[in-house]
Amino acid sequence: FVAISQRVPSFLLFLCEQMALRLNHVRAAGKTPSGPQKLSGSLANFDLITVHQTIISSGQTGELEVLNAHNERMATFFFQGGALRSGQFQQLTGEEAFWQLFLSDDIPGSFSFASGVQPITECLQSVEINQSPNDMLIMAMRYRDEFHNIRKTAPDPNALLQRLAHEFEWPDDAEPELKPLAEKIWDYTDDRRFTINELYRQNAVCELKIYQVVSEMLRIGQIATVHPTPQPQPQAPAQLAKAS
Repeated sequence: FVAISQRVPSFLLFLCEQMALRLNHVRAAGKTPSGPQKLSGSLANFDLITVHQTIISSGQTGELEVLNAHNERMATFFFQGGALRSGQFQQLTGEEAFWQLFLSDDIPGSFSFASGVQPITECLQSVEINQSPNDMLIMAMRYRDEFHNIRKTAPDPNALLQRLAHEFEWPDDAEPELKPLAEKIWDYTDDRRFTINELYRQNAVCELKIYQVVSEMLRIGQIATVHPTPQPQPQAPAQLAKAS
């Protein structure tokens, strides 16, 4: 926590002000407040890494909600004693939701952390995360770097792709943990044309893994980009022969 406060002193000041206001309200009421207590802020001022590190270091229990610029819920994560236990981002849950959240450098919107012993959002109660929270943050940063690099050479996410090979193949030098996802994508594509964005919506994994599988399948010739067929140019009407 000391390292975090040195890195972002404004966030420490923010926390102190919020806790002081809360303590003042408790003293004025003469009793402990009922219901969950909240901390919130703009993601323009506090990045998600700092927010997660603060919750982890302080050992808080409660639910972190991330809202987009339109104040709509985008992601929700539940912490127990500072450890991440469950989460949801769009259609993703668990660890995949966590990875997806950190793939973008800048997320416009706000965050809100409400303390409590149980997840406030019912959908989080059936999804469990058991990895170390600090290890997950390190992995999330590594995934972000890999995602930025792979997008430089990958097709546009809306570009049409199609099968090229007749049978599925996954080479020995490819990541073995991605093979089940590759097989699922192969079965889904069949005779249809598809895009990376479509594959992301159809599979419960973060975008990085979709890009990794698509890039590998392109490399070994399992699939290929669909190039639009050039339209024939209309020919100018032939000139009438001059009368002799």
